Amino acid sequence: MVMECAFSGRWVWLLPVLAAIAAHLPALWCGFVWDDFSLLLRNPHLHEPGFLLNLFREDYGREFGEHVAAGYYRPGFMLLLTLIYRIAGASPVVYHACSLGVLALSTACLVRLCRCHAPGAGPWFPLVAGLLYAVHPARAEVVSFVMSLPDLLIELGGLLAMSRLLDEAAPTMAKTVRRAAVLGVLAFAAAITKESGFLFMAALGGAALAAGWFRPAGLRSAAGSVLGMALGLGAAAGLRTTADLAPSPAGLAWRHLWGDGAGFAISSVWYAVRDLLIPHPAVFLLWEHTAAGWFCRLGLLAVTALLITAIVMAFRRKQGLVALALAWFGAGLLNLTLVSAVLQNYDQRYLAVAPGVVLLALGATAGVRRLSGESAGCEPQAPRTRRLLVAVTGLYLALFARATLASSARCLNDLSFFSAMAEDDPRDVYARVALANTLFYYYGDFAGAERASCAAIRLQPNAPEVRKLGKLLATRRLAENHPREALPWLAWSEEAQPNDPEVHELRGTALRELHDPADAARSFDRALALEPANESYRRLRDACLAAASTNQDLTGKSAPP
Repeated sequence: MVMECAFSGRWVWLLPVLAAIAAHLPALWCGFVWDDFSLLLRNPHLHEPGFLLNLFREDYGREFGEHVAAGYYRPGFMLLLTLIYRIAGASPVVYHACSLGVLALSTACLVRLCRCHAPGAGPWFPLVAGLLYAVHPARAEVVSFVMSLPDLLIELGGLLAMSRLLDEAAPTMAKTVRRAAVLGVLAFAAAITKESGFLFMAALGGAALAAGWFRPAGLRSAAGSVLGMALGLGAAAGLRTTADLAPSPAGLAWRHLWGDGAGFAISSVWYAVRDLLIPHPAVFLLWEHTAAGWFCRLGLLAVTALLITAIVMAFRRKQGLVALALAWFGAGLLNLTLVSAVLQNYDQRYLAVAPGVVLLALGATAGVRRLSGESAGCEPQAPRTRRLLVAVTGLYLALFARATLASSARCLNDLSFFSAMAEDDPRDVYARVALANTLFYYYGDFAGAERASCAAIRLQPNAPEVRKLGKLLATRRLAENHPREALPWLAWSEEAQPNDPEVHELRGTALRELHDPADAARSFDRALALEPANESYRRLRDACLAAASTNQDLTGKSAPP
């Protein structure tokens, strides 16, 4: 008989779970990065008693970034964050420990799924799939970055839903109803956690219903399960309509997908497949610069046709696990292309890793068995080849684990995070703008901030976010007592943002240092007109007016002729 895997029994989940914790353990020492600050440290609503109810009626966009409505609805995620905040405060360790716990639980669920629903794949399949998911660097960001937690929660819900959908048909009506209710709750929870939850759960439900047509005996059970999921998604959609949301960007994404965004979308498909197969540190954000064309649109159609064909073939062969994994992975690619078509950026957190590693592990274990001449219940005909292939698989997993550890080190703080983002894409303007602000305002590294600013200016000198760096560069000149050098940067910045009171305030400060109180007063007056409640602007203006009226500067010396 074939030698059983040492972890092929009921404890097969243990090694992958331990591997997940070990590979992502550095995330516990990561701080808050990027939008984590807006969600947690700078969010004034977390203390409000009624926020737990209000978040079901609010646009998620108001909780982060520019604090404006964005058409996103994620009350499930905000509810979890708020509860953790009220229990444990704003400790990064607690939030990252929560993310690590969700990853460990997802790993155990994935192992159980592979062990129970692919008995013919061999004893090594659950272990390989679990280890690959546990140490995959594409999940480094969601553990180290609190704002990415919804993607991990949805993945956990998808794994639980797949297990329920693939279970044997319930023998009684009561158990059928219970299964449908559980699936409805999972679908509802996923849909209010992030918008992609609608897409993933609908794909799983549709694939399960289609599988029922190929198994007439299971059609009734599949119909009941899918009905439960449909009710859950419908309830989430109904709850969404009661919230004060901006127009959803989904419609715009669909239009861009087959239009100007087709080039970005097909590039994201390529990056997704590459990142799933090739071990390398996680790519946090990669801005695309691919033009649309008929070749790109035909490429999207070809990918869609290939996935549909593969799903149908899996149905016909009664390979339920493969069919559902393909449907979920295809929905993940669709979600990724929709995001890329509008935002023109690729981010690994949108990649459906769980179904991807299931398919990859199935292919790897099947390849090892075929090349070693192993068949059911028999010793392999080429044991040396089998040992060599097992060693290669182990090395492959080790390379993934090494990349994951490297990725976690890139998320220790804002500085390392944005530095890594800038390294990933030499053309990324956003990362350099964020890096410049981080270096200047939080680390006091003026020279580093100027280098990052100049790099951003070389890439896109007329971008609004780049023009804002003029304030940063002017502030440095003022701090180094070079007010005359600050004025050109402020004029350059003012062209893009004439209604920014801080620009006028800085210009007034520079003119004040240059002993021109009259012009300085006019600049402070413009800043005050834009922000009337700012008493600091008022005091500066009044001081300059007083100095101008006596023909003296603010230091008490006579103004130069």
